[in-house]
Amino acid sequence: MEIINLERNRDVSQDKKLGNVYTEFEKLISELRKKNITPEVAEKINQEIQQLNAFEGSAKELRKHLKEAKIRMLDVLVKRLNLVARNYYQNQWLAMGGGVFGIPLMVVIWLLLDEIALVVAIGLPLGMVLGFFLGFYKDKKAYEEGRQLNVYYE
Repeated sequence: MEIINLERNRDVSQDKKLGNVYTEFEKLISELRKKNITPEVAEKINQEIQQLNAFEGSAKELRKHLKEAKIRMLDVLVKRLNLVARNYYQNQWLAMGGGVFGIPLMVVIWLLLDEIALVVAIGLPLGMVLGFFLGFYKDKKAYEEGRQLNVYYE
């Protein structure tokens, strides 16, 4: 199933922010056309694009709807096809690293040193750094496997 085009039904040259969001959205559509996506996913994406093409609100509201639609589309691609945006895993694991790695490290540091100030100052940032590098590795692996789209998750 072919993915339909996003219509530029507004004068986006007057609103630079709206133009940038349109460009990013069109870039996502272009990336999806290069991938082998299932008809069910293509249908969901086309529904999102049709809703955007029919939208009649202000430029600010349209910009918001474009961003939200992009996030919904990327979520569907991750869940259904395991396709990810650039830095997807880095962003995900940077935040999770504090909890997954940082808190256990904080407990270990507290038990070893018995100094609460060092626990927070060292444990949490170290956990975030470990999460960042784990995410970087997963992003690199997704790129090598051809599962990474050349767009950013915003």
